Amino acid sequence: MSYYDNDNMDQKTMYERCREYYAPEDFVVVQNIDTEDFTYVIQRPEHVMINQPSQVTKELYYTKDPDVVTLQPAQTRMVPAYEADHLIKQLVDKIVFRNRKNVEATGATPQESTNDPATQHKYIKQIFRGKRDFMSEFNAQLQAPQQLENELEQELTSELDQPPTRGPGRPKKQIA
Repeated sequence: MSYYDNDNMDQKTMYERCREYYAPEDFVVVQNIDTEDFTYVIQRPEHVMINQPSQVTKELYYTKDPDVVTLQPAQTRMVPAYEADHLIKQLVDKIVFRNRKNVEATGATPQESTNDPATQHKYIKQIFRGKRDFMSEFNAQLQAPQQLENELEQELTSELDQPPTRGPGRPKKQIA
């Protein structure tokens, strides 16, 4: 069976597997699940200029150097989806290959593969900590003052419609 065999639809790359958890436009919270520091390099798309002088050629110019990010063990970080894809792939590769090296040193057969769907799901579930929706949070902040105004207006109108109730205190003065 080859990697590109169409009969086995369960065989996906790590990037395709990540699409099951979050969309490409999401912001994702990821965590370093390893016991060691994890360093990765990422080039942000806003720092890449693309020049296409003809149909056949494409030139890429980098306006800034790539970012080098180090995550301590158990440290979380919020990143765009493209960076989360890269981070998850690199971290899973590091963990699986280190485990494979340790298993081979003891003489046992390796159990995990980076292309195994169960292994991919296992590690993605551990690394992926959720996503953030900034648009709904922003819209909720914009609507909060309006909701407060509406509640205050309803209180004031309901107080004007009802006669005031007398509470405890001095009795009403009797005129005889």
